[in-house]
Amino acid sequence: VKGIDDPKILERLRVLVVSADEVGEEQMIHDGEAIRLRVDGEGVFRWGGVEPGRYRAFLYSEPLSGFEGYNILAGDIPYVASPLPSFEVKPYEFLNDVAFSAQKSGTVTGQVIDDQTGKGLAN
Repeated sequence: VKGIDDPKILERLRVLVVSADEVGEEQMIHDGEAIRLRVDGEGVFRWGGVEPGRYRAFLYSEPLSGFEGYNILAGDIPYVASPLPSFEVKPYEFLNDVAFSAQKSGTVTGQVIDDQTGKGLAN
């Protein structure tokens, strides 16, 4: 994971790997075949015993909710990760260049205004 240097944040991240042929919201949420990998404090994840095929990987942090194929980080992790293109693993191949790029995220605040009164609405 490039762009995040804080080991405490990196250790909270996970990588979800699915077959590129099976990418779809329902399959990603419910598919028992999805692989979940931990990211270490140096931003590295490892996946051994990989069968040849085409895959997609997504970066997320626990808890995973509302996952729709995007890189989802918890609200207290001030980064956003760029999506990865699918990649292919060939027989006997060793890939070491699959990397997520992350950058600091911004914050948007606002207020909901009642159209009738022009006043802000309470929570």
